[in-house]
Amino acid sequence: MRYLTSSEFAVRVTENWQSEYLQFLLFIFATVWLLVRISRIQTTGHCWEGVRQGPDGRQARRQGLPGWAKVGGFRLSVYSRSLGLVMGLSFLLSWLAQSISGQSAYNEEQLAQLREPISWGGI
Repeated sequence: MRYLTSSEFAVRVTENWQSEYLQFLLFIFATVWLLVRISRIQTTGHCWEGVRQGPDGRQARRQGLPGWAKVGGFRLSVYSRSLGLVMGLSFLLSWLAQSISGQSAYNEEQLAQLREPISWGGI
């Protein structure tokens, strides 16, 4: 039980989370890139079945979108990239958590050797 509450355990867990979120983020972007590339190859100017296109060539129908994203513009851009944004933010937060827990583990080591601990930003 002592190990589960130690900063060393927190370092290992957040290190694992960091690698998993990075892997998810790369899978998401690779999948989206491949889908966009495949859809460009398969569509030769014709629209997908069941999707109307407006006079400017964009999709005119936005059924199924939440009201916030139906407005279009920046909101639609954020909504369409939301999974990648959430995974990227999760990666950055796990990186921050790993940094803080690593600093805590290092300070435990320093104090055990009767040395002065460091602050998080003082490295």
